[in-house]
Amino acid sequence: MNTVSELIDVESGTWKIDIVRNNFISPVAEAILNIPLRRMGGDDSWAWSAEKAGIYTVKSAYRTLIIRNEHLALEEGLVIESSETNKQMWTKLWKLNVVPKVRVFWWHVLPGILPVKSTLKYRHIASLARCKVCLSTDEDMYHALIQCTHAKRFWVEAREWLGINLPELHGLTWSRDILCDSRFDVSDQAKIIAVMWAIWTSRNNITHDKVSMEPMQSLKLIRDALAVLELPTKHACILPGHGWRPPDGEVIKVNTDAGISMLEHRAEASDVREGVVVALLRGFARVQIETDCLDVVKPLKFTPDFALYDSAVTLRY
Repeated sequence: MNTVSELIDVESGTWKIDIVRNNFISPVAEAILNIPLRRMGGDDSWAWSAEKAGIYTVKSAYRTLIIRNEHLALEEGLVIESSETNKQMWTKLWKLNVVPKVRVFWWHVLPGILPVKSTLKYRHIASLARCKVCLSTDEDMYHALIQCTHAKRFWVEAREWLGINLPELHGLTWSRDILCDSRFDVSDQAKIIAVMWAIWTSRNNITHDKVSMEPMQSLKLIRDALAVLELPTKHACILPGHGWRPPDGEVIKVNTDAGISMLEHRAEASDVREGVVVALLRGFARVQIETDCLDVVKPLKFTPDFALYDSAVTLRY
């Protein structure tokens, strides 16, 4: 048998059932027999069933695979989330009112890819999964950020400095619950995730033989940072004697002070560049640079990377 046409009865426009079942194993034969045939004849053509237009794209193939995997997982009882639930979760994450590095940290937490000891051992990077900080049990993310004695010191201070008391969390879904559970409002979400970022940073310092972060000092810094992020533009103060004014509308302002040497000028210019990029990545359409040093801003106009953002940037000095 060389061609598909040998399996088809041309007169009736149907499959030759006996021939199909005699030449293919049962699952394949049944799949072939379930393929509809065109009774009116005509030329065949390629069509992608996952798109109404019949045109294959990588995006539609990816979406089809994701939906199929979700359905399989749901049938096996492994997950309860749909693609729509995941979309809502990621949207909440990127709208979270915290500094970018904290959002990126939680972006690693949600899929479970933080390099805790259990993950490193599973990937054959570490020989032991034991928590290096408390040495009491194996270290997964839940232990490192919530249960470890090191983490608990931070949560004690969080109650005093941020007014949050971490409730009982599910051992498997806790990272998603913090973003999606109705028990947590947007303010609590930002505080809890920021505290966990501080715990993780301090834990990394310990495991890499650096000085650990003091919980009280860390929480005070988090409180001040969150307060600044929550400050509406209309409540921003004009500093007396300095003439500083908050920007208007969708504009964000990047301020620097003057350097006292060429080396500091270069460092300050680098900070300005980084500030502009971060502001634009956070979704601000216009960025205003304000500095009291002309030597800092003049070279920026001629650097290739800065030129990419030139249309969105205003320089004031």
